[in-house]
Amino acid sequence: MKLISVVAVGAALLTLSGCAATGTSASSQAQHASSNNSSVASATPVVTPTPTKAAPVVTAAAISADLQSKIPQVTHVLQITEDNDPNNLIGRPNEYTQAATLYDSRTPCTDIGADCGATIEIWPSAALATNRVNYIQTELKANPILGTEYDYAHGNAVLRVTGTMKPSDEAGYLAAWNAYFV
Repeated sequence: MKLISVVAVGAALLTLSGCAATGTSASSQAQHASSNNSSVASATPVVTPTPTKAAPVVTAAAISADLQSKIPQVTHVLQITEDNDPNNLIGRPNEYTQAATLYDSRTPCTDIGADCGATIEIWPSAALATNRVNYIQTELKANPILGTEYDYAHGNAVLRVTGTMKPSDEAGYLAAWNAYFV
């Protein structure tokens, strides 16, 4: 009987000690959980977002200044206004809103327009810019006497480079144009 009493007392003590461990205060358990979680969290690397390059400013002045800085043969830039626009389109409904002519020393010209080197046009929308490129190319293909021209659209901006320029020289314009939008 003594043996049963000793076993019963021992069992009771074990049970009570187990209850004491599980009966620890909530703050003690929270601290324990917190310390366990912090060790897990510190083992996880923190991902820092890579900064992205700001979108380029899409104005005729900004693009033409950038191209002039990259193409040494561009001697000067003329901003086209409603007073000097040879096409008489600037600012009219569904036409370009800004434009600039880049004068290139490889193409002798004193007029205003793409024939002098290149022209940048800014349109109200990307669709209108693409329509402009398609229209010019369609007209030039239908009327070869008008000559040729290299035309590119990016968003609502259009680059027009004279077709009298050698393809290797025009490649410099295209490279500078593409670099501007990267």
